[in-house]
Amino acid sequence: MTWFPPKPPDPADWRRKAEQQLRRGDILEVNLAGANLLGVDRDSLVNRRFASFLRGADLAVFTDFLQKGLANQDHPSCEVAVESGHSAPVWVCLQGAGSADGKVLPLAALDITRHRLARERLERLNRELEGRAGFHAAQLEGLCGDLEAIRHAVDTTLERTRRALDQGPPGI
Repeated sequence: MTWFPPKPPDPADWRRKAEQQLRRGDILEVNLAGANLLGVDRDSLVNRRFASFLRGADLAVFTDFLQKGLANQDHPSCEVAVESGHSAPVWVCLQGAGSADGKVLPLAALDITRHRLARERLERLNRELEGRAGFHAAQLEGLCGDLEAIRHAVDTTLERTRRALDQGPPGI
């Protein structure tokens, strides 16, 4: 029986595989803060697609972000909701550093959940306030119409009274 040592990996094959992983948005490295943000063990994140944490429209947003970053557009960024190991989705702002070689896109993921929830609440309250303002504006328009009718009635009464006084008392 003859034993042959395993053939060393071909650097070109490794490069092709790495490039395919990058185009798909695979995570090649992650720090502990990133793993905590995603709610997943750090070791299990390597070679996992980041897109697997996204749903719906956020997939398209991330794909656009990735294409811009790999095309070396300066500092692309986007906001996406990440389905993490936490009970509720975590909103993150992805900020790319731009790709020097079109193959690797270093990025930072910042937890903006509190900011996003506050912004959504502010937008909801603003819509509610605009609705109330519209309601009160309609009420004021109605009251202005009522006041105009009262003014017209008072003017008419005063005009009749003035004419009656100008004519003098009846029978004199």
